[in-house]
Amino acid sequence: PNNLTSIGQYCFGYCTNLTLTELPNSITTLNRNAFYECQNLALTKLPDNLETIGEYAFNNCTKLALTKFPEKLKTLSQNAFYGCTSLTSIELPASLTNLQSYAFRKCENLVEVISKGNLSRINASVFYDCTSLSKLVISNVTSVTILSNASAFTNTKIANGEGYIYVPDDLVESFKSASSWSTYANQIKGISELTEEA
Repeated sequence: PNNLTSIGQYCFGYCTNLTLTELPNSITTLNRNAFYECQNLALTKLPDNLETIGEYAFNNCTKLALTKFPEKLKTLSQNAFYGCTSLTSIELPASLTNLQSYAFRKCENLVEVISKGNLSRINASVFYDCTSLSKLVISNVTSVTILSNASAFTNTKIANGEGYIYVPDDLVESFKSASSWSTYANQIKGISELTEEA
């Protein structure tokens, strides 16, 4: 219904034949495991008013083909999109400032991630096993984003030297020398180079 504001824990867990393509914009919260293992869920967008995505909310939703996240999204919990192999390119809104551990782990076809906000922290293993990830753009930060552990990019093209992390030009050297980021110093570039390459 159009006045629904929350989907509870495991509400649609293991509904492997569920083929929803749209959710009402009134929803603000998707609790943990809400669509756990819904392998035929084919949403192309999330509700405009969504603020919270709980742990494992879309775990192994392999047909989920999102490209943009809602502008009001504030919380993206651990393992939220674990194994969502149809994600290829995503844009994170300005409202999202923290990426929790394993949030996109094993999104094997995810090529690029663009953060539009002042991303303050990236936790361990966020992009672990995202084997196609070759571009991360951190565009609007005013200081170095905390990278809690270098494992955030394990088994990605960035970690293998085939991809790049783009940050504001005036912060490039600070990122390169910062704790955990220094592991990827050779893969960090200024956003001006991204424009030139395009």
